[in-house]
Amino acid sequence: MTKRLGFVCAGLVAALLMGCGDDDDDTGGDGGGGNAKQFTGVLTGATETGILNLTFATGTGSTSSPVTATVSQQTQAAIIQVSGTIKFGSAPAITLTGTYDDVTFAFMVSGGGYTLMGNFAGGVLTNLTGSYTGPNGSGSFTALPGTAGAVNVYCGTYTSPSGGGRWNLVEGTGGMLSGSSNPGAGLTGTRTGNTINLTFVGGTATGTVSGTSVSGTYTSTNNSGTWTGSVGGCSG
Repeated sequence: MTKRLGFVCAGLVAALLMGCGDDDDDTGGDGGGGNAKQFTGVLTGATETGILNLTFATGTGSTSSPVTATVSQQTQAAIIQVSGTIKFGSAPAITLTGTYDDVTFAFMVSGGGYTLMGNFAGGVLTNLTGSYTGPNGSGSFTALPGTAGAVNVYCGTYTSPSGGGRWNLVEGTGGMLSGSSNPGAGLTGTRTGNTINLTFVGGTATGTVSGTSVSGTYTSTNNSGTWTGSVGGCSG
């Protein structure tokens, strides 16, 4: 009888300890009470390049944060408030405000005559892409998780037989790359060491990183040429 009571007491102690551990896990995640999430990116138009900074407030109705959730984890609709800025060279920053739906992954912000609309494709909430309209025309944008200090943005140009255009890249954690060209398509890829590998609709590109500059070549169905960019190129 004494041994049996000992086992019961030991089981109760273990259950209590496990219960305490579960409470810590429930309150320590990125759910309703977590911190806001920041994204840094670039806006690419025919005549303009802007640095994009976005802050996603923590959702109140979803079970996961805007960054770590997947489609299957979203059980309740939550409209998350988004704020941010676009910075074109030395001009004053343009303030943006809008919303993000953490069920449909639809995103929209506007300000200063600009409207940006996009989503987190495939339910993987790390690469925000979309299109924009503004006073100087339309274009595309991309952004990755992190602040300007943790995310590198390279702004530049590419050449082609038809004259070329703008070529901008965003580098996030783990060497993840996302970008856009104008005229052209969205860019995705990775950085391994100082080597860059990119893909886009109808082609591929490679390049190297040297300090705060990047350069390389690309080949597409109809064209081939060179591209270059730098961190300093975003402030011009």
